[in-house]
Amino acid sequence: MNILKSDCVYTSHYCEENVYKLCEHVKIEDPGQLTNLTVVFISNVNKKIPLWCQRLGDVDNDGLVVWDYHVILVHRNTENQQNSVLIYDFDTTLPFPTTFRNYFHKAIRSDNELKPEYRRLCRVVDATDYLLHFASDRSHMRSPNGDWLAPSPDYQPIRTQSDVMNLFSYINMSQQTEAVVGDNFGHILDASSIFEYFNT
Repeated sequence: MNILKSDCVYTSHYCEENVYKLCEHVKIEDPGQLTNLTVVFISNVNKKIPLWCQRLGDVDNDGLVVWDYHVILVHRNTENQQNSVLIYDFDTTLPFPTTFRNYFHKAIRSDNELKPEYRRLCRVVDATDYLLHFASDRSHMRSPNGDWLAPSPDYQPIRTQSDVMNLFSYINMSQQTEAVVGDNFGHILDASSIFEYFNT
């Protein structure tokens, strides 16, 4: 899978849609790789998750940003065992893609360094399921008076036959929601478990 960032659809502040469009691109251009892709939502119950090496981050603190959530794409590269797991993050200052190990150690880092309220959880979703079920009407990017908090993508909102907005089901990291949202929305791992999950 050889993808140039310049060939991708990208809109700042819409990471969930950027990853959706990347999955869509792979489905069209290299469909055999789709089953090797995993979408990862990073958040927590407090909606405060620090990530480093971010383009909009504090340049004096290794590009640190505290997001409410962030979305990345993981590719298990079955053709190259040397770099077997790659990360695609449109908002990182690291290479696109970069190895999972590099991204974890530089952008995610250990939760042991963080106060409990900032410790990250990850919702892991198969790319195939994400393309089938994700929907967003972008209402989360509207201010109370209806103005955009950031310019929206220039294509129509992503929807399914049965849903126009389920983004919050992906972002919600409360363990109690697992039985409610169902298998289509993946499962939750903590930051240390995500490292083991993709490096086994």
